[in-house]
Amino acid sequence: MQAHNMWLDVFLQLGAIGVALIALTMLAFVWRSWFFAVDRPRWDLVATRPYSPITLVPTLTGAILLVQGLAESAPLLGWGWLFLVMLAFKIKQAPLVGRGASEQRLVGEQGEWERAPR
Repeated sequence: MQAHNMWLDVFLQLGAIGVALIALTMLAFVWRSWFFAVDRPRWDLVATRPYSPITLVPTLTGAILLVQGLAESAPLLGWGWLFLVMLAFKIKQAPLVGRGASEQRLVGEQGEWERAPR
């Protein structure tokens, strides 16, 4: 039997618990990617950096997966999960604050101990 809906496919294969887990996973990804898109990039201690349009890619990918999931079950296959997992882990990574030369200078001016170079 072929389900032409991602949610119906999950329900037929995994039941209501599977639908709840998939919905929770998608909701968490869209929630995290939205705040990744609307927050200013913090690659260093400069708080006036402009917004970057590339930060919308995870949010748009999540929207595409959700909309396409209403029409077919392709987001459950390889590429959908690949994008979901790849982007979810990428946007979870913390930026490297305090690693550059200007940030090391500020650490020294604030009287804190400097870390040994890695």
